[in-house]
Amino acid sequence: MFARLSNMFGANDDEDQGHGSPSRKSSSRNGSQGSGTPVHTPNVAQCQIDNSGSVLEKIAGLYAERLMSDIVLVVGQREFPAHRLILCASSDVFQVMLMNPRWNESREQRILLQEASECVEVFELFLRYLYTGRLKVSHATVLPILALADKYNVKDLIDTCVKYMKLHIVSASQQNYLIAWLQYTLTCGHSDIATVCLNHLKWNLEQVAANDDFASCDLDLLTTVLAQHDVVVHDEMALYK
Repeated sequence: MFARLSNMFGANDDEDQGHGSPSRKSSSRNGSQGSGTPVHTPNVAQCQIDNSGSVLEKIAGLYAERLMSDIVLVVGQREFPAHRLILCASSDVFQVMLMNPRWNESREQRILLQEASECVEVFELFLRYLYTGRLKVSHATVLPILALADKYNVKDLIDTCVKYMKLHIVSASQQNYLIAWLQYTLTCGHSDIATVCLNHLKWNLEQVAANDDFASCDLDLLTTVLAQHDVVVHDEMALYK
């Protein structure tokens, strides 16, 4: 019975018989020292695992459930519990504000943020984006969200907003947002989208001038536009009126 058990566990046949084989023992020792024939191990199958979506959902849960927050952002009349780690990872500005000991905010648990009224209304959307990377934008919200992304230097969100604006220039003009988009992007250095807005204004000046938002156009900007050689105007008297 013991012999059978030994065979089952791979014991050496020579050892079962009470004597060993010097040549086999020597070979075994040499192999263990790396001087004999290399021992080939079978290839280990590898599988790429991507559960990043699940991880993002867990991080989003921190925001949704207000779990383990270590800071409160006060914006307008609202308070938003948040996490320093998430804010610092998402924004260079928050990183300096909350980690640099020279800033008072780095030692405070409640941070008062001064935002324009339009940005106050969309701040919750902005903050949720920092946790989830998800955001719904519209003609009405894209500009204040872009303003927040610019202020806190959230580069991926800046790119997203600019791409949205480029795709919706015509409808933005029809819905009275073109002039606001143009003036903001010119002021804040978003030259690509500013050029697209400016070209639409120059090439459709009469139509844009008939919209309500045209009255908010800066006088210096309008003078610059009218001085361009490629302005398209079919009826100068109608435009003048």
